[in-house]
Amino acid sequence: MTEVIVVKGMSTGYGDRRVLEGVDLVVREGEVAAVIGPNGSGKTTLLRAIAGIIPYSGSVKVAGVEVSSAPPQMRPRLLSYAPAAVARADITVGDLLLTSPNPDAGLMEWLIEYFGLRGLLSRRLWEISSGELRRAVLARALASKAAAILVDEPVTHLDIRYQLRVMKALRLVAERGKAVLITLNNLIPSLAYVTTAYGIVGGALHPVGADAASLIRRIYGVEVAEVEVGGRKYIIPVDEASGGE
Repeated sequence: MTEVIVVKGMSTGYGDRRVLEGVDLVVREGEVAAVIGPNGSGKTTLLRAIAGIIPYSGSVKVAGVEVSSAPPQMRPRLLSYAPAAVARADITVGDLLLTSPNPDAGLMEWLIEYFGLRGLLSRRLWEISSGELRRAVLARALASKAAAILVDEPVTHLDIRYQLRVMKALRLVAERGKAVLITLNNLIPSLAYVTTAYGIVGGALHPVGADAASLIRRIYGVEVAEVEVGGRKYIIPVDEASGGE
C-alpha cells in the first residue's frame, strides 16, 4: 500500500515546552491508525503538527509533499482535519458542510444520511446538541477528497450508535484509498475498528502491537480485559492498576 503520511524525526511543542520528540510514523492508504495516550500526552499536538497548524522540526510529508512548505492552495488536496472542538459560529449545519475542503459530493450525501444530519441542515450551530455538532464536523472532514484525513477524538460527545457509525465510516473512507489518522481516549468500541495503533509515552510513539494490555497499563495505569466478539478484539478497562496513584 502507498505511504501517504510519513513523519520522520519530528519534534514539536509550544514555545520552550517540547511535547513530542523524534516521532516516526507512517500511515498508508487503506489504514485507520489511532494514537492513544492520557490527557496532555501530545495526541492533539501530533495532529496539529501534521496538519501544518503548528511548526515542527524534522519532516512531515503527506502524499510526498512536505507540509510546512506546501502552499495554502495545495492543503485541501493533501489533508482534511477535524479538531476535537469547534466554535459554535452563527451559521447553519448546511453552511458548515459547504466549507468542506475539496469535497466529494456523493460521499457528502451519504454521510449526511448516515450521520443523521438531513433534518439539521437548516439549524444553526448553537441550536444543536454537542453530539449533533460533532457529527456535522466529522461529515465535513470525511467528505474531503484529500489524501489524508486527520480526526482528533472522533467519538467524543457521541452516543454509542453514532460511535459505531463514525468508526465504520472512518474504515469506509480509508478503503476508498485514504490514509486516516485519529486520536482516541474512548477505547471502547473505537480501538476495535482501527488497523494500527500507537501509544504516546514520554513524548514518543510506541506501536501497541499484540500485547496491547501491557502498553495500555503503562500508558494509563489501568488493568484491562481483552474480549473478542465477531472477530473484533475489544479492550475493556476494568480497574486502576495496583500501585497506581
